[in-house]
Amino acid sequence: MRLTPSSAFSGQVHQEIIDRALHLLSKRPSDSVYLSQSWFAASVESWRDRASFKPVELVNKSGAPIWALIGEKLEWRHGVMPVRVLALNQACDPTLDQPWIERNGFFGEHPQEFESHLEQLLDRLLQDENWDELRLPGLTGEFARQALYQAARMGLVARLDLEQPSFNIDLNGIRSKYSGNYLSALSANTRQQLRRSKRLAEQTLGPVVLEEAASADQALSWFDETAPLHRARWGQDKPQSFDSGFDNPDFLAFHRRLISHGFADRAIQYLKCSAGGVTFAYLYNFVSGDRVHFYLSGVNYGVSHAIRPGMLAHWMAIEKNLSEGKSLYDFLAGDARYKRSLSTGEDRTLWLVLRRPRWRLELENWARRLKGKLSGNPVNSLNRIPHPERIRQIN
Repeated sequence: MRLTPSSAFSGQVHQEIIDRALHLLSKRPSDSVYLSQSWFAASVESWRDRASFKPVELVNKSGAPIWALIGEKLEWRHGVMPVRVLALNQACDPTLDQPWIERNGFFGEHPQEFESHLEQLLDRLLQDENWDELRLPGLTGEFARQALYQAARMGLVARLDLEQPSFNIDLNGIRSKYSGNYLSALSANTRQQLRRSKRLAEQTLGPVVLEEAASADQALSWFDETAPLHRARWGQDKPQSFDSGFDNPDFLAFHRRLISHGFADRAIQYLKCSAGGVTFAYLYNFVSGDRVHFYLSGVNYGVSHAIRPGMLAHWMAIEKNLSEGKSLYDFLAGDARYKRSLSTGEDRTLWLVLRRPRWRLELENWARRLKGKLSGNPVNSLNRIPHPERIRQIN
């Protein structure tokens, strides 16, 4: 497979791979919404004619096909150094990639086989000298360890671009350890805050109600209603900053496709929280089997900060999913105080870059570390690992 800086999506062979993937993925339950047929379809539809990417077909241990979407871009670093970048299931375009993939891997894979699938991908990519870096965004801690191991085996240099905690609530643990009483798993202070929030909401607004979108059309309508609330919290004076995805037309188009594709497969959970008829929050969640992943929210802080509408909304959502037999409520990546307060467990999410040991990239990495040291803001990076077995000991 040869990827050149100008290689946009094209060709009957690529379309045949995509059509086969969409057909077979529709018959396979996915361990992650991010690796589902819905995400695959929304990505292809969003990137086509906009980004340079190619579908890659591999096989699992039983010989069945699995897939990756490999984005590609030629970057000019510091205005003078060309770097050919590949990315696993990203388009290498900030506006197209704002949907922010996590729980990354391969479409159609069993999660226990990620390492062997990555080894296959690297074996194939390394046959082509025409790239410098491979980005592996949004990996779980275990998948990141496996990626580092394979990178070391193959003589690649690893860099850690970002690491974030991923907080969650083990709903099965709530049932077994606390007889289904979620509040009992939290600190006394958090319990008090939640009870006070609900009491204030009922006293000042009226009865608290949680609704779930009953159709894709209703979910899309609530998605539109989420926009001004999200912009009020995250938007900037300059929309091109795209701190709120709702200021980014590509983000909006992607999620409208995802909701349309995914609702019928019960992969989308869109919730509306209100009190006395006043909406105080929307929660846009993904569902993977019996696991729920919180993706984004729109919170109406105009109702009163004392109500803590965001925390109250999550409490209501957690109780709903607990009562419905779900096993996990996952906050995904991000270190926020409310996530820490409401969670019972924690994982890590990492964004890795695997690069070839080329002198110009080594020089850039040295300059990056020096700049970070002089500025007192050390750059997250991983030195080249001399022996692969060291990776197994990283915690």
